[in-house]
Amino acid sequence: MKKSDRLKRNPMQAALALAFTLVVVAGCSSGNSGSEGDPAGNMAAVIERLEKNTDLTEFTESLKGLQNSIKEADITVIAVKNVAFGDDDAEIASSDITRHVIKGAWPLDKLKAASQVESVDGTKLAVEYYSDAGIEVLYVNDMVVDLDPSSVGNSIIYTTDAFMPATTALPSPTDDDYLKAIGRKIEGRWVMTGHTIYSIYMPDANTSQTTETSSSEHIGCGETFYWSPKSMNTVSGYYGEYELYHSCGSGTSIGAVGVNRRREEGVWKVSSTSEPGFIASLEFGFDMAGYRRSVSYFLQGPGVGSIMKYYVMYPGEELNPPNMYPAQKKEEMYTLRKLSNRP
Repeated sequence: MKKSDRLKRNPMQAALALAFTLVVVAGCSSGNSGSEGDPAGNMAAVIERLEKNTDLTEFTESLKGLQNSIKEADITVIAVKNVAFGDDDAEIASSDITRHVIKGAWPLDKLKAASQVESVDGTKLAVEYYSDAGIEVLYVNDMVVDLDPSSVGNSIIYTTDAFMPATTALPSPTDDDYLKAIGRKIEGRWVMTGHTIYSIYMPDANTSQTTETSSSEHIGCGETFYWSPKSMNTVSGYYGEYELYHSCGSGTSIGAVGVNRRREEGVWKVSSTSEPGFIASLEFGFDMAGYRRSVSYFLQGPGVGSIMKYYVMYPGEELNPPNMYPAQKKEEMYTLRKLSNRP
């Protein structure tokens, strides 16, 4: 190659070299601000954002001590509010914190469509999203997660007011944590999302004809459960005390029980249930005009999400007194969804 040819190419080579240098430098600079591919920088940016929320100080301080162990560049954090740190006398373990840090970026629409995500410590977390009739709720490992995430670079931050359990499976009924697990599912605010009415005509004791209709009555009515665990002997079963408040607008009744802000007391029996697929039951009755109406709550589970079925069963008073035929009976079933982790 002639010397003159080499000299003619040098300006072009120099320009290419300069461009390559600028790209490398720019890439390094952006990485320091927490971009994709830089776990340390990204964690620093996430923590900086969390520090601005005074309701997340306990979780933020705990996460700071673990940030060097998190190697994911893009993460989704479900930050726990301060109120949850006083729930249990047990010490908060590092796994309780890392369980709330999920691999990858999960914007709201993407998380709604998911059935499972994985935390940075390898825990598989079940996801369920419910939306109908203006009612919207997102569960991650049985905990309700707020639906207003924020973005930090390629990472996402959600909040919740309770710690997620490591699994949605329940402990053994003989385990000390069994009642706590049941109570965690029951306690909180609920809303009625479905109402079905069953009209049952019985010409005799062995024959029945059922007509089923759907109703919008009471949809959106609220119920709030307060829970206090209580253990009894294994013969009687394991029980948890509760207080229940109904709320459905001024003067409006909910089935056979409850008016606006009416308080009920009783116990949940959680060792066995009257219906397959349910893990706890609450049953009681009311004597109304000489006829006893049976009311039952059944808590569905185990599994992600919280669903409760509330039954009101009326005796055959429309044609004849109970146990006399022909009889016209009526049953109502309400479906309830849990809206919040706390009352």
